[in-house]
Amino acid sequence: MTRLPNLKALHVFQLTAELGSMSKVAERLSVSQSSISRFIAILEDELGVALFVRRDGLTLTPAGRELAAQLTEAFQLIERGVRQAAQQDTGLRLKVPPSLGLRWLLRQGDVPAGVRFVPRWKAITPDDDGFDIGISYGLGGWPREQAVVIYREQLVPVCTPAYRAACGGGIRSLDQLVTLTLIHSDELGHDWQRWLTAWAGQPVDLPVDTALDTLDAAVQLALLGHGIAMADPLLVSDELASGALVLAHPNRYLSGESYHLVHRLPDRADPRVAVLLAWLRQRLGDQPPA
Repeated sequence: MTRLPNLKALHVFQLTAELGSMSKVAERLSVSQSSISRFIAILEDELGVALFVRRDGLTLTPAGRELAAQLTEAFQLIERGVRQAAQQDTGLRLKVPPSLGLRWLLRQGDVPAGVRFVPRWKAITPDDDGFDIGISYGLGGWPREQAVVIYREQLVPVCTPAYRAACGGGIRSLDQLVTLTLIHSDELGHDWQRWLTAWAGQPVDLPVDTALDTLDAAVQLALLGHGIAMADPLLVSDELASGALVLAHPNRYLSGESYHLVHRLPDRADPRVAVLLAWLRQRLGDQPPA
């Protein structure tokens, strides 16, 4: 071979090997699946070797596996080089969930120099060129080398001092609980059900009267004195410290969801990422245990 194969075809092949599905690649690139199939056929024709076995899905041939591994490394180097060349400053653009960004990160006074927080709900993706790194909330699922757990969500019931006084000092029993206004962050009341199961030792049939769409919205309603909401102590630390909110019950539980520092593979050796991770671990490590 006297020249390199078509670069687009190489990229399409690498993505197909990574995702294991032509339809997923077509969706990511916003093209038809037939276009993806055509690019791979062109590449196989140029190389004179089969890259996939097309039987009950796609399976890489030995030649396909070797090429995919080399292309993955090559495209990561290209991506990093392009992003570094396009970078106008040494700042680190960090995508964060709005609740964590607005309620905690942006209130810290000792953030590492050059880190710029941008609140966004959508998690960072490998082709998200608008950001260098992200904090994502959820159960995980990212490759271990691309994500680090920085904080495990805790939930505890909170309300205003006046509401706690009106209900006799907070949550005391299951019988009393049904007389209180519980503010839910989803229509199924998952957070309250999990807390009650952890507290009572068994599932509790609980009607969902007041339901919102986020924990942050539930906390805002609790701040207005309309009931008791589930909240992470980290995200309402200022309100707890000032006395605007108090614990309706001291029992906390780990929700099973966490905040992860997620980065692209080419960024794992970036010293700015290491500094940010060390700072996050130091600050979040100071939080009280569940």
